[in-house]
Amino acid sequence: DDDDDDDDDNDDDEDDEDAVDDKNQRQSSKGASGKQDKRLADWLRESKQSKSAVIELVSSDMLELLLENMNHLVVLFYDPSQCSGKNNKCKKILAELENIDDDTDDHGIQFVKCEDVAYAKSIGISSLPALVYFKKHSSAPSLYVGDLEEEERVLEWLVKQKNEDTIENINREILTNLITKQKTGSAHKSGQKGRDYLAVLFYKHQNEQSDRVIEELESIDDDLHEYDIHLVKLADDLIAKKYGVRHPPGLVLFRHGEPLKYTGDLMDEDDLLHWLTLPENLETKHSIESVNEKMFHRFLKETRHLAVLFYSEQQGQCKQCSRVMEELETIDDDLAELGVRFIKVDSMSLAKKYGVHALPGLVFISKPEAGDGDSKGSSKQAASVTIYAGDLKKGEDILRWISEQKSPHMNEIPELSAKQVKELIKQRQHIAVYVYEENDDKDDDDNDDDDDDDDDDDNDDDEDDEDAVDDKNQRQSSKGASGKQDKRLADWLRESKQSKSAVIELVSSDMLELLLENMNHLVVLFYDPSQCSGKNNKCKKILAELENIDDDTDDHGIQFVKCEDVAYAKSIGISSLPALVYFKKHSSAPSLYVGDLEEEERVLEWLVKQKNEDTIENINREILTNLITKQKTGSAHKSGQKGRDYLAVLFYKHQNEQSDRVIEELESIDDDLHEYDIHLVKLADDLIAKKYGVRHPPGLVLFRHGEPLKYTGDLMDEDDLLHWLTLPENLETKHSIESVNEKMFHRFLKETRHLAVLFYSEQQGQCKQCSRVMEELETIDDDLAELGVRFIKVDSMSLAKKYGVHALPGLVFISKPEAGDGDSKGSSKQAASVTIYAGDLKKGEDILRWISEQKSPHMNEIPELSAKQVKELIKQRQHIAVYVYEENDDKDDDDNDDDDDDDDD
Repeated sequence: DDDDDDDDDNDDDEDDEDAVDDKNQRQSSKGASGKQDKRLADWLRESKQSKSAVIELVSSDMLELLLENMNHLVVLFYDPSQCSGKNNKCKKILAELENIDDDTDDHGIQFVKCEDVAYAKSIGISSLPALVYFKKHSSAPSLYVGDLEEEERVLEWLVKQKNEDTIENINREILTNLITKQKTGSAHKSGQKGRDYLAVLFYKHQNEQSDRVIEELESIDDDLHEYDIHLVKLADDLIAKKYGVRHPPGLVLFRHGEPLKYTGDLMDEDDLLHWLTLPENLETKHSIESVNEKMFHRFLKETRHLAVLFYSEQQGQCKQCSRVMEELETIDDDLAELGVRFIKVDSMSLAKKYGVHALPGLVFISKPEAGDGDSKGSSKQAASVTIYAGDLKKGEDILRWISEQKSPHMNEIPELSAKQVKELIKQRQHIAVYVYEENDDKDDDDNDDDDDDDDDDDNDDDEDDEDAVDDKNQRQSSKGASGKQDKRLADWLRESKQSKSAVIELVSSDMLELLLENMNHLVVLFYDPSQCSGKNNKCKKILAELENIDDDTDDHGIQFVKCEDVAYAKSIGISSLPALVYFKKHSSAPSLYVGDLEEEERVLEWLVKQKNEDTIENINREILTNLITKQKTGSAHKSGQKGRDYLAVLFYKHQNEQSDRVIEELESIDDDLHEYDIHLVKLADDLIAKKYGVRHPPGLVLFRHGEPLKYTGDLMDEDDLLHWLTLPENLETKHSIESVNEKMFHRFLKETRHLAVLFYSEQQGQCKQCSRVMEELETIDDDLAELGVRFIKVDSMSLAKKYGVHALPGLVFISKPEAGDGDSKGSSKQAASVTIYAGDLKKGEDILRWISEQKSPHMNEIPELSAKQVKELIKQRQHIAVYVYEENDDKDDDDNDDDDDDDDD
């Protein structure tokens, strides 16, 4: 029977050994972690086999291992220097606690002692000796308050900590650690897990009212754990007063380090639980709330409009999650202004319930207002759930989408009758009315046979293009040339739609210009009509073959036309004819088809791939020359393609295995480069490659305002490629202010210590002063560079507002302290100071002086030294200027009373 008892007594020890052994099996025995686990397992076996009644002495390293692995651990911290001599209190405590060592083992609590004073201080234990109880997965340890020589009471307290829902008792140092962990998101030495929400009860020791409140709070402690809110208690009047509790007991909730005081009845557990889990109380600015499933359902219940990001913090589970969250943090405040609550949930099972099967995923959940719909008095309103299908790394697009989901009819013009308009005119001081004829937006042939329905289905993309042109027409004056051109384009689209011919439409260069401005996806066959005559002509064969896929391209939403204007083709860089060229709206360059144009199936496959996948545009030397010219001059070209400041060109070999692998690698970062406004193209031309330093393709060259910079790293390392291509110093060019988008702005902000930012707009009428201001600021750009200040410009009103600029143009100076400055305690993120320039932006010298002062505010101050310091400096320096003055020079004459003599001496 005694053997059975022994087995029972040591179940917890065996469990701990098994846990360590299991962990050992999962990890490599060669790794440092495997060695540590073996060391821990050996220690546990030795401890179990030992018959000694002495509490085990452990080092701080072993204690770290125990904290990571033990479910219940109690540690006696003491200073060995205080435990010498007879009748020593420290020695007495050790002796008394040895009496309960076996009892703690019986209860499955591992008891150790540690004499590492520095380690104790690092986890917030400064007053020694101290008895501290650690529970695995808890946010904080619990400190014993009482006489450590009364071992029976100590044992009673320890057993209570293990078996009951008790509130951890902490001190001011541990509270500071917990708040720091909240703010930084870091883990501390003690191995305790940090949480976003921490509720602290400030109480009085041995106080009847405090005891009643503690008992009340212990009844909801479990509920709070379900919501990932950790409850602790602290008896410290000074710290209590700091957080607004002048007469304990009092409760304060910390959210990411921000305190919020509870003002209700501490004896009302229902009200307490409701208040502590109320979504608005858990909200903090400038961050997306991370909640568990329980809290998610609370948010769902309390919130009308909810945006939910499903993600994972597990390594390897979600490669894009960190980048996506970084982007979404930029729109969190905007969503709050829209009345939309934004949270994130680390739960794949919950994500699947809402239709998200790959992480990260974004869902918008909206409930109608009470009374909306046919609810028949039901308290539960039906919620609509919509999954975002776009790019999660484009914050502005997501913001626009959520805004539309929240208020789908916000941008629609209400349709009113003449009578309703008259009534509205009586009620409103100002009203704008758009009057139109009923048949303006209808086709002339609406009353055709039933075949029209089929035509409509086949030509959805054509109709979209027509609608786009009609919308543009309505916005512009019908008297202007632009309006006439749009009408001409709309007519052409309708004729093309109604035509039953299987022939590719022939267009002039003027019409092609219109198509390039308006079509999202356009493919053009350029050819020389003089080469398309006679029998067995290759040009005629190509035309005939490509006619076979004309309808297929329509089905895929690609407009297919042909153009025989040779001069126009040459003007946009197409000199070798016939040539098939694919144009995508808002792209910097067209893409040329390389292959046999008579193989129409391959051509079709290539076109569909260009439309649907992230492909790199294929160009020739003439198009590259055009792109570089546009970079240098800032002008747009005939092709309607948008010029960009940054162009990355991959020089490659056609039908080459190494080149194909590199192209595949680069296509995986093409989307990322677009976010930074860097356009990636490819060119198979050995002569031009050699001109820009690529003697053995493949090779990559970055053009900044026409200036080339060759990449010398590994073309198969996409992370290094992306880092190099977006590195601020690589994008820098002399004698011009860099124009960057929001994504690139944040990269500059991260990498640059001193940053001057001009917020402006290129939209006509949005910023009349912008061109003059930029012209003036270009004159001081080089001076700022010499000062060590990076100067950029950003065309974004939304970003400008975030930095306090509400009218364009606006200038902001952002400066970060050097690493180690301030009380950052090793934080990687240094606090940046932001200052808005309030002077005349057309006075460059004043701005230069202002930025210089902001960068080095104490630069022009003369240091105040003592006579001794001046003597020392004279020894060190060859030249020194000293301004000597009497201490009373800047005082009133009346100050020279008798009492001042001592000071003068």
